[in-house]
Amino acid sequence: MSLYHELKRRNVFRVAIAYLALAWLLTEVSSTLFPVFGIPDWGVRFVVIVFALGFVPALIISWVYELTPEGIKREKDVVRDASITHLTSRRLDVFTIGLIVVALVFIVADRFWLSPRLAEQPAAPAEAAAPVGYTNSVAVLAFDDLSPDGDQAWFSDGLTEEIINSLAQLPELKVTARTSAFHFKGLELPIPEIAATLGVAHIVEGSVRRAGERMRVTAQLIKAADGFNLWSETYDRSTDDVFAVQEDIAANIATALDIYLDEARREEMFQTGTRNVQAYEAYLRGRLLWTEWHTTHNDLGAIWESQRWFERALEYDPEFAQAHLDHGDAYFHYAAGYIELLPDAYAGMTPEAAFKLFLQDYDRAIEFANNEELRVLYQAERTLYSEDWSGFRPLLNKLVKIRETSALPAFAGTNQSDTAFAFLGRSGIESNYRYYKKCLEHNPLDLTLLYWATTSAMGLGEYNEAAEFIKQTEGISATTAPQIWIRFLFLMQTGRYDEFLNFPDVASRGGRALALVLAGRQDEARALIEEALQEEKPRTWSFYIYLPVALKQLGETEQATEIFRALDALPHYSSMAFFTLMISDWGGHLLWDLEWTPNFAARLVEMGVELEPYEFPPPAK
Repeated sequence: MSLYHELKRRNVFRVAIAYLALAWLLTEVSSTLFPVFGIPDWGVRFVVIVFALGFVPALIISWVYELTPEGIKREKDVVRDASITHLTSRRLDVFTIGLIVVALVFIVADRFWLSPRLAEQPAAPAEAAAPVGYTNSVAVLAFDDLSPDGDQAWFSDGLTEEIINSLAQLPELKVTARTSAFHFKGLELPIPEIAATLGVAHIVEGSVRRAGERMRVTAQLIKAADGFNLWSETYDRSTDDVFAVQEDIAANIATALDIYLDEARREEMFQTGTRNVQAYEAYLRGRLLWTEWHTTHNDLGAIWESQRWFERALEYDPEFAQAHLDHGDAYFHYAAGYIELLPDAYAGMTPEAAFKLFLQDYDRAIEFANNEELRVLYQAERTLYSEDWSGFRPLLNKLVKIRETSALPAFAGTNQSDTAFAFLGRSGIESNYRYYKKCLEHNPLDLTLLYWATTSAMGLGEYNEAAEFIKQTEGISATTAPQIWIRFLFLMQTGRYDEFLNFPDVASRGGRALALVLAGRQDEARALIEEALQEEKPRTWSFYIYLPVALKQLGETEQATEIFRALDALPHYSSMAFFTLMISDWGGHLLWDLEWTPNFAARLVEMGVELEPYEFPPPAK
């Protein structure tokens, strides 16, 4: 008897068909029902693999063994005349046909009844998909400081930030920016909740324990949907190996997320800062103090002490661009009159001398910028503070092109020079709006970023979207200055003056006076303005801007002109930047008569820009 006839007699072919029918049915059932019970994707893959591995053994068993009335026996032990393979074949035929019918019924039921009902159910928040253009997504949470004295947060935070920076160089990977990732520092929240808030599918968490020149770093990559640990590692190293540890963690995360890294891509990932350990540690210490002052504005010593650390970092690495940039920050704040010198810090330095040092730092940051987008951004920022704006518009247009074509933002945040995009008209505001929305994919919990996204939306007349952005800020923190100010702008530009005035403590007295005028409560506005002008309290820029705008609306043109001319006569690096901010806040429009500010008017002429006045009251929104 031929092999074919023997295979047929022993029902090997029928077993193969029945096996495949069963595998098909169970695969269909598992792929449909596993997600309902929260079983991860690998569950379906496991079913397929099991059936694939079992196929050949099933055929071997059907060849070697035979089903008899007495049970299963080896085929060679069955007398040929007593064989019931012909009956078994019929049973297999019925079984196979039954499986196929059940499978077809299930497919029809799935298509027309089960799947539509499942689709109506809300998706599990932990199953956050990466946005279009990304193959995966991850947030690196601030690593815990487990050092004996608990005083190494500056080191653990810096290590975390460098891992974020390295991963952010991969265009196919959505990486949450530092501000949003660090929002959860010290909070005991479930991983799925954090992932859902940030819109990512994976979370990295870890810890740093540093003692002297030794450190232990642990890191683990977690799939948020099921808590499955995709990768973890512990590093016991010298602190001199900090860069190697950072790079290894970032590379292993990328590999675990199925991102291919060749040597060229690895090199590109890790060109994000200094390679000098001493410079790196000094910068981290300075950055901690810098952030502390910018967050609270309470301890003046913090901002000047940060200068010392930045200077030490630059001694070790004179080409450290970010250290130059942050080092110039205190000089600018002093030159612009926002902070004072400490008795033992830079004694005798004049504001003019401080401003020159600020420009020197910016020039160095431009020279050593890590990429072209940052270089052009720094150039635009420097131009904003200069006395010649003739090159400003080409820089802004260049930055627009870079941002429109780049796969990811160089940093998911905002910059002072972003306010100048309003000078490009509606196209500039639209470009900023697209950029901010792209940044928010990476940095959804950044209040400053949400502020600029809101002003851009209002500048385009998208007030519903602006309201949504404002709502997002309310879920992030208690009321802060940016939240108060953006609500002021929103209510003023939508003509809801009385609603604005019902808030107990909002914006400045200048802003409140303007709202009173526009609400038709002129007598109250005049009384508030008179009271404000007589007080000798420190006055904010918003006070100086909106108070003369209120005077203008009251018809007190001479008094309004006097205040604006005084502002325009201040050092250009202070007044020009704030005038630009006001233009941006109001959708590229002027709140004052341009002849009141001749220096600012000259800058606009250099740019070749003409601005339209803002008309009060605005149209009903």
